[in-house]
Amino acid sequence: MAMALGSCLTVDSGARRAITRPPAARGHPVAVTGMGTKTIGRGGTYGGRTEIEGRRKVTWLIALLGAGLLACTPAPRQATDWWAPSPDDDLAVLPPPKRRVEVSEAERRVGAGRTADSLALLGSAYLFDRQGQRALETFEACLEVAPDDLRCAGGRAQALFALRDYVRAASEFRTVAPRAVTPRGKALLLDQAGLSAWLAGDLKAAEADYRAALGASPEEHLPQRGLGRVLGQQRRYAEAVPLLDSAAASDSRAMRSSASLWAALALLEMGDPAAARIRVARIERGDLSKREAEVLRRGVAPRLGADQ
Repeated sequence: MAMALGSCLTVDSGARRAITRPPAARGHPVAVTGMGTKTIGRGGTYGGRTEIEGRRKVTWLIALLGAGLLACTPAPRQATDWWAPSPDDDLAVLPPPKRRVEVSEAERRVGAGRTADSLALLGSAYLFDRQGQRALETFEACLEVAPDDLRCAGGRAQALFALRDYVRAASEFRTVAPRAVTPRGKALLLDQAGLSAWLAGDLKAAEADYRAALGASPEEHLPQRGLGRVLGQQRRYAEAVPLLDSAAASDSRAMRSSASLWAALALLEMGDPAAARIRVARIERGDLSKREAEVLRRGVAPRLGADQ
């Protein structure tokens, strides 16, 4: 056990020196001094050094290995790490059709006639069924039948997103958004472009997409939360909090809890735990995603001294 600890301890005294077990030591404890490497045990030499005898050296070794245990303990995760997107974040997609049709029924309709209506319906059914590649192929076939059909173009973007091809998905959503019938529809498409860009690691594009979404529909809560999180990842907490608080005014409990969580994290980063506690009090833990529940449990609660 002592050797296992010693093997991962690093000492930094102007230069980093790793403590490792010399191959020739044959089971003897190893110590590092400013002069070089010595073994503690029976008489003999290693690397030209006289081996040290005496129990007093064992005490020194135990203290050193105790420090090694601390050095080998993973450092606490920094709060700013929580802002980065994770696979759990791609659960947010555009609102699905109000009525779901089973794949078998949708395929029957396509068999009766390959129209834009039937192909768009089948593509949506595949998306519901988590068959992203089939959905993509179906929406592309839909575009061949009706190149200007918004359902087909938007569906193809959603299929690319489902396949986690975020760069292409972001581009598709931006292309489709101007054709939306309503300002809210445009905002939702641009919100999805922002999420896609963010998951692709392009913070600049994600911020631009979210701001464009809010330009189309300023009170839309999805892009408010999305932009707040992107700003939080850039440590622009003072800009993020008002957006997240606005999103937390949503009638949706899930949105309210989610936005309140991220606002609390931003406020903690700003050094305002009292305000963070107010936001945490608004959270319904059952409404958080798995990712958000972890952020609350490990990234927020310990800094408030709370048991979440």
